[in-house]
Amino acid sequence: LRAFWPASAELALAAITISAVVGIPLGVLSAVRAGRWLDRLITPGSVFLGSMPIFWLGLMAVLVFYRMLDLLPAGGRLTVGLTPPPPVTGLLLIDSLLARDPAAFGDALRHLILPAAILSVISLAMITRVTRAAMLDILHEDYLQYRIASTAYLGNHIAAQGVPIVQPPGGHAVYIDARAFLPHIPPAQFPGVALAAELYLEGGIRSVEIGTLMFGSAAKMDLVRLAIPRRVYTQSHIDYVVEVILEVWKNRDKIQGLKLSHEAPFLRHFTARLEPVESVLTA
Repeated sequence: LRAFWPASAELALAAITISAVVGIPLGVLSAVRAGRWLDRLITPGSVFLGSMPIFWLGLMAVLVFYRMLDLLPAGGRLTVGLTPPPPVTGLLLIDSLLARDPAAFGDALRHLILPAAILSVISLAMITRVTRAAMLDILHEDYLQYRIASTAYLGNHIAAQGVPIVQPPGGHAVYIDARAFLPHIPPAQFPGVALAAELYLEGGIRSVEIGTLMFGSAAKMDLVRLAIPRRVYTQSHIDYVVEVILEVWKNRDKIQGLKLSHEAPFLRHFTARLEPVESVLTA
């Protein structure tokens, strides 16, 4: 194993480097030229390469670049008869640089190009598409206006009906003040978790508690965060969330506090299990 892992590590590092050095610029160019001929060439090309069976692509590369064109070697790490550099790291490129042996470096590089390029194809295609998608989000930020407007719409509509929220609504989320929403539930009975659970039971709305369960006695507030992910929800979704919250608001006096039945020694809010208390305490 010790004799072979340097070759595998060198090949993997070379493939990752090729994927990043080639894939990121291609993704940027595709996004900048979105809808133009360059984008129409790069995007289908990345999909095509990503779906290509890598073993077949490797065979074709050997056939073309070794057999037909005789440009690159088809196997091995160095040409037979060439003296390898003194082993330091086991990586021929680095060892040849350390030994100041340009002949060995060039030969090792020629032997590495073909397998590393083939190995990089799938990740290169993925990096290209991911970079393109990320760049399009940056270049076309109109969706941010809609997202901020949706968050404000949600916060303002429920606040207008008396639901206590942190003002003003954020750019990506609305925070409900669970202690004010459920004043009959003391902090020791986790009003934030109780409200989050009721929202899920009432309408399948997933939210997160930021308060006593998460921070323990250090919590100064019990908040329920309603985050709005980008380019996911439509206006009808936001209207539905408003309706569910207002329905829970009308029946808030029926919501019970919770008590812990299981908690981890640290980061308990990830795996804690809770159950309703038998009677509701007054704050």
